[in-house]
Amino acid sequence: MGRFREAVVLTLMLATVSAIGQVHPLINPERQVVEAGIMSRAPDGSFRAEASLTRAELASILVKTFDIEQRRVWHTQQTWHSTDLEDVSSFHWAYPEIQSVIQTGVMTPYAGDRFLPNRTVTRAEGFAAIAQAHGSAPPPMEISENILERFPDGQSVPEWAKPSMATVVRKGWITLKEDQRIAPQEPLTRGDIARALSLYLSQNSHQLIDVDTGPLRLLEIDTNITRQCPWGNCAIPPTDGVILQRVLSRQRENRWTADIG
Repeated sequence: MGRFREAVVLTLMLATVSAIGQVHPLINPERQVVEAGIMSRAPDGSFRAEASLTRAELASILVKTFDIEQRRVWHTQQTWHSTDLEDVSSFHWAYPEIQSVIQTGVMTPYAGDRFLPNRTVTRAEGFAAIAQAHGSAPPPMEISENILERFPDGQSVPEWAKPSMATVVRKGWITLKEDQRIAPQEPLTRGDIARALSLYLSQNSHQLIDVDTGPLRLLEIDTNITRQCPWGNCAIPPTDGVILQRVLSRQRENRWTADIG
């Protein structure tokens, strides 16, 4: 019975993998992450989609997207200390975000308590961090390897990253190369992470209503978790509530309201 159940689970996962490329964000990924306040454009207005990301930049983006700060506050309350890093002082521009991702296990420092904030992030590191930030339970290693072996370079994914990489593959958040390669050791680009987070936001969407133009699909999902919203109690998951509140705060002058019916 156990083997049958594992076979069914694997079949369902592989069926999901085969659907990669059929999932599309509701709007342009670059526009969506910029409007959500997750990423920003260069001074000349370009998004620089092909530019690589540093570890500090990735930490900042993940904290803005997921509810990592609240998790960090809980962790700090339990441990009563922050993590000392040799190469990230309290004056570093991304110090709070780096502390948040380390203390919640989303990203890890290197030996010698170094974070290497300016180091370029690989696709394996970046997509693994996205999976960790999202908090999904990763599939077992055997199933992860079965998912990844469908790609020409799936077996080149580092062992430590395979479950997390299989998670983002299964969810359709990964951008494959033209020859269907995962390219785990290539740099993660701003375009890669914009598409992944745009798909995440689109898959976890709720409706906001602009009183002038009508419905906008944006940033929230139905759930039975009740939290305090700007307009009273409503159902918002911990991961997405921060995003919704930030968008509402930023857009209040444009008279946006939320449809929570």
